[in-house]
Amino acid sequence: MPILLNVNVRNKIAKGDGQIVVCDNSDYIVNFDFDSEWDEFNVKTMRLVFSNGEYNEVVFTGNQCDLPVIQSRNGFSIGVYAGNIHTTVSAWFDCAKSILTDGTQHGEPTPDVYAQIIEMIESGMIKGDPGNGIDNIELISTVGRVKTYRITFTDGTHFDYDVTDGAKGDRGAKGDTGAPGRGISSASVDAQGYLFISYTDGDIEDVGYVKGDPGVGITRAYISDDPGTEGDLILNFSEGPASNVGHVVGADGADGESGADGADGQDGVGIASIVKTGTSGRVDTYTITFTNGETTTFTVTNGAPGVIQGVKINGTALTPDANGIVDTAEIGMAVWKKIKFSDLTWSYDSSGGSGTFGAKNSALYDRRSVPNTIISSKYKSTTRTGSGSGWYLGYYGVGQGIYVRDTAYGTDPAAFVAAHGNDYFYYLE
Repeated sequence: MPILLNVNVRNKIAKGDGQIVVCDNSDYIVNFDFDSEWDEFNVKTMRLVFSNGEYNEVVFTGNQCDLPVIQSRNGFSIGVYAGNIHTTVSAWFDCAKSILTDGTQHGEPTPDVYAQIIEMIESGMIKGDPGNGIDNIELISTVGRVKTYRITFTDGTHFDYDVTDGAKGDRGAKGDTGAPGRGISSASVDAQGYLFISYTDGDIEDVGYVKGDPGVGITRAYISDDPGTEGDLILNFSEGPASNVGHVVGADGADGESGADGADGQDGVGIASIVKTGTSGRVDTYTITFTNGETTTFTVTNGAPGVIQGVKINGTALTPDANGIVDTAEIGMAVWKKIKFSDLTWSYDSSGGSGTFGAKNSALYDRRSVPNTIISSKYKSTTRTGSGSGWYLGYYGVGQGIYVRDTAYGTDPAAFVAAHGNDYFYYLE
């Protein structure tokens, strides 16, 4: 067990505890009790001074250090110094010779202070205070040839300094042409993963294998709902098995207490009516009346009449004219047109009232000898009730067109029109 030699230091005065040191022993430790003056010094040096003026020094940190082996001495003084510069007076310790004192073999001499400091630094016993390094140097302003730079230190402080650029000097003589440089003309990785660099002087260098192994990535992360692992986080990887990271879904918390009833809200405003109140062209105006008496309006623009486009019959496209009418002669097919009695030109003759479908269609009738065939093939009397008891279609002849007649009305065409104005037949164009 080490033996402590206690040294008390107060106001630079060092006092020993009066112990006698037996020479040739290595288990003594000097234990210093410093006052607050020495708190700022981590590294200190203990000096041992002997009666013949010789001395040894030991560098130490903290409050303790090993006492070098004392050989053939009657006593010695111990003092301490540190920094630039703090010292103490010496404390005297008497020595007693041991059985080895009169021998001729001596131990290794105490290393000098420099060697002790180097050893303590390398072992990590001595560590300097945290340094304040330079974090950044930047140009912050330029006025003429004067540039101001700012040095920012790692502790956040900064220092500004000016640098004045010299005036532009005279142009120097043209230098000699330099030797041709060596550049890289191409770089490629072959199928085996080796990088080859081709230089402009023709050399090719094999840099070595540069292709890394394929990495393993996460392809999916999800919360499991399977029995046994429900609530666990599962990770799927691009290679290898999936990994269960662990349970990540906590238990449901307890229901909170019901909150107090809120205050009654204000009465709402509903819609009392929506009425169309105006029309301009294709734009209709509507008025909304609310339950509080207030009103607002909105407009609805009706769509324009549609136009049939892109329709084909028998492979031929329909091409309406400006009125939307298709000339069926262009597509080579017959179209039945509805002829309403109210659209006919009405006249009176000795046989009674009749409506004539004008002579403009007489070109359709090319044979007077077979009028009934022409009528049956060109006209269809859809609402006809029968000859003698209703209306029927008649044929005047080539160039004269057809007629519609009901003998029941005799010479009263007005009564005929009133009775049959909504009847119709179909004409095959």
